[in-house]
Amino acid sequence: MSHLLDIPPVRAGEKILPAYNTLAKAVREWRWFKGDGIRLMDTPMGAIIMREPEPAVWNHPWRVSGGEGSCTVAPGTVDGVVAWYESGDRLDGLDDKGAPNPSAYKRLPLDESKFTDEGCSWIVLSVYADKDLNPINAPFAFVTQTKKRTWGGGYSSAQKYPPDKNVAWWGDFPLAMLRRTGKSGFGKTFQLAHFNIRCRVRPGKFWFFV
Repeated sequence: MSHLLDIPPVRAGEKILPAYNTLAKAVREWRWFKGDGIRLMDTPMGAIIMREPEPAVWNHPWRVSGGEGSCTVAPGTVDGVVAWYESGDRLDGLDDKGAPNPSAYKRLPLDESKFTDEGCSWIVLSVYADKDLNPINAPFAFVTQTKKRTWGGGYSSAQKYPPDKNVAWWGDFPLAMLRRTGKSGFGKTFQLAHFNIRCRVRPGKFWFFV
C-alpha cells in the first residue's frame, strides 16, 4: 500500500468485523517515507512531519577549520589588534597598512609531533609583553599549535619568542582542540573560543576575557 487513497472502502452490507480488520490492516501497512532533512514522529493522533533546516555556519572569530597538514583560523583580535600566524602573516591576510597581502600564507601548518598519543592537539593564542608588562610592538599575539594539556604564562626572556629580545612575559589562551582520526591531519575540531579577546598582564599572569 503506497497511498492513502489505496485504502479499500467498506461496502454496504459487509459485516463490521471483517471490514474493520481490512481497514486496520491497510492503515498499518501505510507508512510515511521521509526524505533528506525531514524528521517524522508518530503520535496517537497521527504523524508529525518536521523539516530540519541546514545548519547555519557561524563564521565567528578564531574559528578553526581545515584538513590534512594545515588549518585556517578565522581573524580574531586581542585588544582590538588582529593576531598573526607563526609565519608572520596576519589572520585577515592584510598587510600593516590594511591592504590585501597577496603573498600572505593564511594557514597554520600542523606538526605531527604536537599531537598527543591519544591523537589530540590544541590551537592556542600566544600573547607577549615586555618587562614592564606592556604588549610589545605588533605583532604581539600569535596563533600556534601545542600538545600541552594545560596553558599558562610566565617570564621567558625571549626564549619563547626569538624575533624580539624585549619579550619578557608570555601567556597562552586555548582556541580549539583538534582530534586526529587518521595518520595525518585531523578529523574533528572542538572549538573553545568564539569571540574577540581582551587581555591584561600582571607579573606571572595573563588574564583573558571577552
